[in-house]
Amino acid sequence: MNNRDVYALMTSPAMGKSDGMDAADLRIAADVGRLAVNDYLRGLAAIGNITFWACENENYTDHVHDLEALAVLLKHSAHMVRATSFYSDHADYMADLNDNSDDFEPIPPGASADEII
Repeated sequence: MNNRDVYALMTSPAMGKSDGMDAADLRIAADVGRLAVNDYLRGLAAIGNITFWACENENYTDHVHDLEALAVLLKHSAHMVRATSFYSDHADYMADLNDNSDDFEPIPPGASADEII
């Protein structure tokens, strides 16, 4: 995996690039996703602290416009964190499949539980 960032993590499956990734690349992608989720949450907490203290400052006059911009950012940030977490988990799952591909036998369509066991 040449590009180890969140954009690459989240667009690889949609672009069909994750199919050719080996287990090590998928594990790296999963780690990138987990780090990004942590960074998102730390950044959101920092934004909350800065916003609170800025609004407490009587010399700060542009808080209405800044709070509107922050509201829009925060409105979408939770969804971005969830999506990043999902793709990180998906990359781990795909790596597990790659690691265990010799042991993996697909279930035939229409098979009953008795036939599988």
